[in-house]
Amino acid sequence: MAKAFAPEVSVNCVAPGWIELDADEIERLAEQAAHFAAKRPCAQRERGRRSPGVLFFAAGPHFVTGQILVVDAG
Repeated sequence: MAKAFAPEVSVNCVAPGWIELDADEIERLAEQAAHFAAKRPCAQRERGRRSPGVLFFAAGPHFVTGQILVVDAG
């Protein structure tokens, strides 16, 4: 898609890892998160339109295209 829409449109992707969803999953995610470099899953506020990864692509240079930013706590 990046080649098809360039240079008018930048096409990038933010690929989140585990996302903390609700109280029922917190214990299971805490066990998994012990193996992550950040020691925790991605929080709700860290995904969606206001996530740091999305904001990076929105504010970044136009020539950044065809990239996948993996945001998975390492």
